[in-house]
Amino acid sequence: MKICVLGGFGVIGRAIVESLLTQTDVHVVAADRHPGSPEEVFGEHAARVTAMTVDVDRPASLAAPLADCRLAVSCIGPFYRHGVAVARAILENGCHGIDLCNDAVASSGILALDAVARTRGLTYLTGMGASPGLSNLFALRAAAGMDRCASVHIHLVALLDGQAGRAQMDHLMSLSTEDVPVFRNRTHTRVRPFSEPEHENFPHPIGRQRVRQMGHPEVFTLPDYLDVEEVWVKGALLPSWVERILWATSTAGVARDEVPRMRVADGLYKLYHLGFSRKHRKNLALRVKVTGWKKGTPLSVSVSAVDSLARLSSLPVTVAAVELMEGGIQTPGVYPPEGCLREDHALLHLARLGLVFHQEERYLL
Repeated sequence: MKICVLGGFGVIGRAIVESLLTQTDVHVVAADRHPGSPEEVFGEHAARVTAMTVDVDRPASLAAPLADCRLAVSCIGPFYRHGVAVARAILENGCHGIDLCNDAVASSGILALDAVARTRGLTYLTGMGASPGLSNLFALRAAAGMDRCASVHIHLVALLDGQAGRAQMDHLMSLSTEDVPVFRNRTHTRVRPFSEPEHENFPHPIGRQRVRQMGHPEVFTLPDYLDVEEVWVKGALLPSWVERILWATSTAGVARDEVPRMRVADGLYKLYHLGFSRKHRKNLALRVKVTGWKKGTPLSVSVSAVDSLARLSSLPVTVAAVELMEGGIQTPGVYPPEGCLREDHALLHLARLGLVFHQEERYLL
């Protein structure tokens, strides 16, 4: 069986390929704009990897790497620019699909391809990384057992280091250019980016950090599967000067148009890598807090994890890929993670793959 990983030689794409190679017996087609040598990148598993060149700006070029593949994984960012076109190409080439889409608008566009997937008898999971993805599963886990849920608050901290790529910088720039979606009082609305600051405690070594509003797709998808009154995503970027630059460019209006936004993102990438090439083993912290009632008593349940962005993204993709390959997901259509995965089964599988997460419960008396 073949699986195509689009963007397979990037930091996260490489982690996904390695996870699939070690956890399954599939052959992986790693497609990238600048593919490397499988022998140098994937070592002992190189015989099960085929490297191919692809140009995401020409969707027709995706046909070759997708040929003869049953499943395709897209980690080509930024998703606000490429997400919908790549998802459509995957479905039109007859493949099941998984992506890491972390852009709220692009996520809505991908979900709108549901009729295309159903017509072709295919299943596509969008937002199957850390946030969204793991955060959605944590929300379901925290809400399990509650009689009624009131809110889902997702907090994340990203420590930008030598592993940060241009697409990640571009995504961060896009977050600062327009108002952030939130679900509040059972209504979708928008607030200013980086607004409503608060402090949140994260696992070691991240610790206590100040987080602000940051739009991610969970705001749109979780209310469809959990009866809640409020959902929002707040995050922080470390070092803090990166966030200050994003805020300054947003306030000045520099990043409203795509061309200057790309130039600033590229400049920020070069500036950052000029003096910060260190790689951190744990550069992403995620904490999901659900409040509600259990047997009439107010309750708060939090689920958290801290690890590398690559691992927190690649492990959920691996679990979803195994579910699709083994027939655990058979309903055609386009879904967010909470739409077709059982969170207890998925989190058990993730734990077996080495993911460590913590759950805390506190009665609000």
